[in-house]
Amino acid sequence: MKPHIGVLVRLLVFSGSVVLAGWVWTSTSSVDSAAGEQLLALSSAPAFIDLGAVTSAQSEVSYAVTNRSDAEVRVQILQASCGCMDAEIDRYQILPGESARVTAVIRHNRMGAGAEIPFSRRITVVYATGDEVNELHLIANGSFLPPAWIEEQRAELKKSDSDEMLVADVPVFLRAEPRVEIKATHVFGRDLDCTAEVIDVTDERRSESERRWLRATVRVQGIARKLPATGLLTVTTDSPETPQIRVSLVCQSDDPFAVACVPETLAFGILESGQVATRRAVISWNREAHSRIVAVQASEGFKVLNSPETRPDGTRLICPIEVSTTGPVSTLGELKGHIHVELLSDTDPTKATEIRIPISGFVKAASAEPESSR
Repeated sequence: MKPHIGVLVRLLVFSGSVVLAGWVWTSTSSVDSAAGEQLLALSSAPAFIDLGAVTSAQSEVSYAVTNRSDAEVRVQILQASCGCMDAEIDRYQILPGESARVTAVIRHNRMGAGAEIPFSRRITVVYATGDEVNELHLIANGSFLPPAWIEEQRAELKKSDSDEMLVADVPVFLRAEPRVEIKATHVFGRDLDCTAEVIDVTDERRSESERRWLRATVRVQGIARKLPATGLLTVTTDSPETPQIRVSLVCQSDDPFAVACVPETLAFGILESGQVATRRAVISWNREAHSRIVAVQASEGFKVLNSPETRPDGTRLICPIEVSTTGPVSTLGELKGHIHVELLSDTDPTKATEIRIPISGFVKAASAEPESSR
């Protein structure tokens, strides 16, 4: 009998293990299933859209979201991942088995610093099922092919070898498919008298896998009324979604002593008789000059308050100069004078330049003291 009892015990233990294991597996499966149903109460097929290469200024995407639970779904928040995206949903309460439509408009950068601009946008749908709050993420990826783009925002005008004309060749890249062409070019700037024209259009592809682009060369040519000079080149294409491409134009002086930021006059404005006033003028010149201010003087009736200190500012040197009246102004009428600044080269003592800044203003009679203050 003992062997039979031992076998029976072993069978019971084995059977109990199988039953226990089966119960545990079933329970775990039920929990996972319930959690899956809860997480997928609201779902979309697909939840990810690949827009590929986009050539228009904006794209539209649409998702069908379905309530796969046995309870009502209430959409609480519809949030886009950036301000360049507007999203909306056609209903905020979705019954079991019903669907709602989420639509969005994505506005793309109209001009970039490269030929192909990748993007990824996300819509977050925050919804509640009973007391549980969950999120559904809807994603749209792709790449934007701008109609036109430039590599540099700035172009420098230089003298050509053959004559005194200033010249700059500005490359502008145009989309080849669908093809974009330049309609007009203009140069603006009070210091420049220049024209712009397209002189060449060639295919541009840096590798076999890269998309084909057209490289247009826009030549800016003309003269400068004064140096240094600045201006603006605008290029307009036939693509309806393309704004004008803008390129800053600059031409430095051949003379490193040429001053860039000298006020035409140091204006004191309107002063009252008996008033003491102080004003500041700021001058700058090319750092390449290796020069310094050696003297600053003011004409009769004015005085320089500070010892001029030169400090670097990018590619230039700047120096603020404070000037005041020598005392209370007494002569009524126009106020006149000038500031005299002398620059001397650090490398060539014989090389110097002078700057003369006029001073202007007007002196009126002092206003009468109000009776209430007497």
